[in-house]
Amino acid sequence: MLGLAWTMSLTISPPGSFGMDAELTTQIYVDPVEGRDESTGASVREALRTLSQAQRAARDAVARGAKRVEVLLSGGEYVLREPLRFGPLDSGGGEVHVTYAAMEGHRPVIMGGIEVSGWTVHDAELGIYRVKLPESVKTRSLFVNGVRATRARSVTGLTDAKLVDDGHTCSDVEMLEWKNASEVELVYRVIWTNPRVGVATIGREGDLVKLVMDQPGFANGRGKGITGIKLPWYIENAYELLDEPGEWYLDASGAVNGTPDTLYYKPQAWEDLETARVMVPVTEDLVVVKGDSLDALVENITIRGIEFAYSTWLRPSSEFGLPDAQNNVMRENKTKGGEFTAKSAAITVKHARGITIEGCHFRSLGGIGVAMYAGTKDSRIEGCSFRDIAGTGIQIGDYFDFENPASENYSYPEDERLHISGLRIANNYVTRTGAEYRSSTGIALAYVRDSLVAHNEIHNVPYTGMHIGWGWERAKRTVTGHLRIESNLVRNTMVELADGGCYYTLGRSDELGKPNLMIGNVAQQARYGQGYYLDEASQYWRLSENVSELISDHNLKVNGISSDIVVDRMYVDRERTTIAKVAERIEVGPMILLSSDTEGAADRIRANAGLQPGYESLRIGRVDQVIHEAEDGMPMGGALATSPWKDVYGYSGMGYMASLDGRKNAGVRFDVNVSKAGRYRVAIRYQSPGVDSPGWQLKAGDVTSEPIALEATGDRKEWGTVRSEISLAEGQQPLTLTAPAGVGTGAVVDRIELTHVEP
Repeated sequence: MLGLAWTMSLTISPPGSFGMDAELTTQIYVDPVEGRDESTGASVREALRTLSQAQRAARDAVARGAKRVEVLLSGGEYVLREPLRFGPLDSGGGEVHVTYAAMEGHRPVIMGGIEVSGWTVHDAELGIYRVKLPESVKTRSLFVNGVRATRARSVTGLTDAKLVDDGHTCSDVEMLEWKNASEVELVYRVIWTNPRVGVATIGREGDLVKLVMDQPGFANGRGKGITGIKLPWYIENAYELLDEPGEWYLDASGAVNGTPDTLYYKPQAWEDLETARVMVPVTEDLVVVKGDSLDALVENITIRGIEFAYSTWLRPSSEFGLPDAQNNVMRENKTKGGEFTAKSAAITVKHARGITIEGCHFRSLGGIGVAMYAGTKDSRIEGCSFRDIAGTGIQIGDYFDFENPASENYSYPEDERLHISGLRIANNYVTRTGAEYRSSTGIALAYVRDSLVAHNEIHNVPYTGMHIGWGWERAKRTVTGHLRIESNLVRNTMVELADGGCYYTLGRSDELGKPNLMIGNVAQQARYGQGYYLDEASQYWRLSENVSELISDHNLKVNGISSDIVVDRMYVDRERTTIAKVAERIEVGPMILLSSDTEGAADRIRANAGLQPGYESLRIGRVDQVIHEAEDGMPMGGALATSPWKDVYGYSGMGYMASLDGRKNAGVRFDVNVSKAGRYRVAIRYQSPGVDSPGWQLKAGDVTSEPIALEATGDRKEWGTVRSEISLAEGQQPLTLTAPAGVGTGAVVDRIELTHVEP
């Protein structure tokens, strides 16, 4: 049996504490509104204006021998058109500490977007507006009042679709008239992947329509083994699909109305484009912290209290598309491109030591939140929030060339300076990652050792919550080892894809005489997935004192040729475990069923999991979410967050909440954040194919609405909308919708909309 000999203490620093002697510190002030780059930066009144000038001033201070430099940012927006890059000149060696931080009481925003205004009516009947963008602007995202809009898309895929060698055939003859056919994307869903490929041409083939797909994207998408693309899930990025409120389309060629670089948008009923803030992300990376080499690291840089927003990632728009293997890792083995992390991040770190990212907020991003790559050591990501991220929230390590001993990303480099180690990822709040690339995860670690991942909260993600390791049986030896995954809370995962879980491991580990530890964690609600999933070749893990509940598949699954795994004291709401026959040296103690006798022990684990005291405010978002897609809510009772591979049509998002059956005490809970207290009108979009269903209950805090009645909608292609009103307090609060007791209508809820009507 594997021993439990190694421990690591988790000491939490209070948010915002600098811990520096002011007499030894050079301070540089920056103000993006009142500052001037001709100033000294030595005081608030003499503040600089731009980050680039502040960086030059900090470098000068380091060169003059300063041991501690603080660059203090006032509130406001710092707009970047290219990444802010930090290298050895910014750190000055191991004795120098440089901090870029928000001034006390301020919340600066580093952003890579442009604001657009001057909208005019394009099609009054359809409610479509347009605005001219600067020449050659490229983006894959649009945000209106901080909320991600939907790139124009269909509800379903191609009609009568068939897969052929170079694309698809279908009977959708209207596509022959589409403008900008070469900008159209097909989006697929294959088990645990969500690949995308662009269309090259649309033409006739006899009585059928033929879509020839981009290469090499289509070849790579098909060459992914059992996740090779088959028939499309839906169609995206065509003006002709711009038919739902909240959708947008960018026409670079001018084919729609003769004016190139025109943005089209169909606003929601409550949006006024004269006053709404519309942001177009145009920058792919915001901050890059990278040493020149392993002999010239960047060291001891802290980034604290800063918000990062509005980035894009353009590679999926190229002929390469997005052939994801899992965890939003691109697999281009068909064209010998290998496997690699999807690039583009708000903060990228590489060849670095002593990097701290603390108390920062990452939102409205087109790629990754924070990425740390080869040669990153003794660094931490702590007390940060990650919201509405197109890709993965936190990505540690790359996967490119992991089988090549000459690669810096090799699974076990001989040069230990390349090993990623000594990391601390703690007290972070991660939600709605995978917003565009759904095989992304909340937190992902490739080959990492001697590191702690603790007290993080991850929820509402389309695929896996936490993804650890890589390589299957192909990587014979890996750096992965001596990890401690402790007291995390992961809930509502696998909302749209399958065969993942709340906690997922893959590939071999390096024992180091001590196993990787997974202790005191909570897994809640995994649809089409597992609570704890130790996949192929997982090795040297000990799981102890964990909770697994509301899991649709297995509480514990050990797959493939995994080995040397010990599991004890797992608290579960039902016994469902599977161990592969080829797995070796697997010791699994009895699952402890939750009951009145065991609930106390499970409660103690739950109470300790997730954010620690002092970090609870990370749960509160700044942006009002007035539309809540039901699949992003937390299911209650027998409800299930499910996806449209069921026989349900016309959904507004990517899925819905099903099995809302009062006999199962079912419902759905949303974490609602509003900036205005008062009365709100609530519109609930639903299907109820059975009989009329009165007595539904909507509750916010201690306030309950009048009973709500859902009228029968008929078949599964018909949707109804019912309206009610409820009072909401300012800030974040739970909003729950529950089915009446004893009613078994099997209703489906698609989304809930909130509209402020009075203070």
